[in-house]
Amino acid sequence: MLQGKLFTTFSGGPSLEARDAASGRLLWTRRICIGTPPACTYASVAGPLAAGDGIVYVTNHANGMAAYDMDSGRQLWSRTVGSGGIYSAPVVEGDAVYVSDHNGQLHALNRRTGAQLWSAPTGRFNHSTPALANGVLYAGGDSGLTAIDARTGAVRWVQSAVGTVVTSPAVANGVVYLGGKDGRLYVLDALTGEVLHSRQIAPADRELVSSPMVADGVLYMNTGDRMLAFGL
Repeated sequence: MLQGKLFTTFSGGPSLEARDAASGRLLWTRRICIGTPPACTYASVAGPLAAGDGIVYVTNHANGMAAYDMDSGRQLWSRTVGSGGIYSAPVVEGDAVYVSDHNGQLHALNRRTGAQLWSAPTGRFNHSTPALANGVLYAGGDSGLTAIDARTGAVRWVQSAVGTVVTSPAVANGVVYLGGKDGRLYVLDALTGEVLHSRQIAPADRELVSSPMVADGVLYMNTGDRMLAFGL
């Protein structure tokens, strides 16, 4: 929700719709088109979207990404990004929008035009939304967790000791928190990638698929059968 509007996506079109947050009144709806009508690519919407500064961004499973004017629903731009499908939400900051593709690339695009700024490797099977903090993007994949400079796309470090990462990390106070496929909660130094410590919070054969969240000095983690809270 942003500026009194609620934006949702659904795969019955697939479509993007905007509603008045107070009344639920439908303001506009659009079928998500990647390309130039009528030569459009339609596919299932990847899920959450990001909205800010009057623009709504949507991705789909056919590597499509599009930007829409928040007030009118007019499409500002659309393009294909990477390969293997997009299964995560975009992240927006400054003049750039960042998005990961399934085949292991993190892409930076100009948020106003869609022009590609850079791409960087993150490991295959990246279905998690990257975390952005202090000018660094933290993205998971089958090679572990990768830290990437948000301005240049340069890889700062890769931490493979955490194994395959399928959840979105959380970053707070210079520390990165993430759940592993081995049921462990990992705590990493955000600057160096060093594993500060880890803790078994679920059976070793249970993959942690819920992303951690930090709020008001507390880390929240869902293990599938429990919700845990840790003081930071």
